[in-house]
Amino acid sequence: MTENDRQLDTTIAEILRLGVTAAAILTVIGFVLYLLRSGGLPVDYAVFHPARFPKGWLEAGILLLILTPVARVIFSVYAFARAKDFTYVVICLIVLGLLCVGWLTGHSA
Repeated sequence: MTENDRQLDTTIAEILRLGVTAAAILTVIGFVLYLLRSGGLPVDYAVFHPARFPKGWLEAGILLLILTPVARVIFSVYAFARAKDFTYVVICLIVLGLLCVGWLTGHSA
């Protein structure tokens, strides 16, 4: 394994770690806000009230968690293009296209 390969692996790992950490932080903020707003209310296990959850924070955390692997693929396209490894650029662009099609249509490839 060359030094460039190790640097590429390290950068990809950092992208994934940063994305997952930021998503977790947003989700925890959402749950803390939920507890502050609704934590003292009586519990009714028969009915779930999703409206009580601060959706903005939770949805942002979930969206960030979904976008983290997309960011990894985008970075891989850049890294392989910089290394002039066009076979992997094409493969990564195909993967990125499939991710976008699946995300926009709601279907998996």
